[in-house]
Amino acid sequence: MTPTVKIFPAQKVEEFCVNILTKAGLSTNWSAIVAESLLCAEVRGILSHGVVRLESYIQRVEAGVMKIQSPIATEMDEQAVALLNANNTFGQMAGHTAMTLAIEKARQYGTGVVAVKNSNHVDQVITSIKGLPAVDGGEVFMPEEIEYHLSKKRMEEGIPLEEEVLRSLNAVAARYGADPLTSCAP
Repeated sequence: MTPTVKIFPAQKVEEFCVNILTKAGLSTNWSAIVAESLLCAEVRGILSHGVVRLESYIQRVEAGVMKIQSPIATEMDEQAVALLNANNTFGQMAGHTAMTLAIEKARQYGTGVVAVKNSNHVDQVITSIKGLPAVDGGEVFMPEEIEYHLSKKRMEEGIPLEEEVLRSLNAVAARYGADPLTSCAP
């Protein structure tokens, strides 16, 4: 049996994710970065790394496996190279912080290499990376660049969510007193 799917505007899904993450205790700024990463995966059709991850992130925080607000510490910083300790917080936060530092280093030294340890799920941090300014007017290129450019269709037409995923997300919303995600299209 084919699952029932409802279509949601991308902006509405992103706002929903930001709301849940903020109500769970993540700062508004970091909530927006994490939500943007989840939405990036959705619009690119990488559903296993999209909004379906929100519930598992919240479960990991509730179980104490992942920290909602943990400082990202610099353990080593030598010219063009650095090592960050994410202290078991969101991977998107660690990835964004690392890329920002790598770009600063590249401006100063011609290259920047930043490693991160003790992080969580960071696979879809591409939006954070693509949104940062490149060095000397250059461009930051990432794997799957074609999919990134093709994501506009889902941004315009909406995010399809299976009924089971929608129920799961709305259950998390109910637990945190957030408004449920409701359909705008059949």
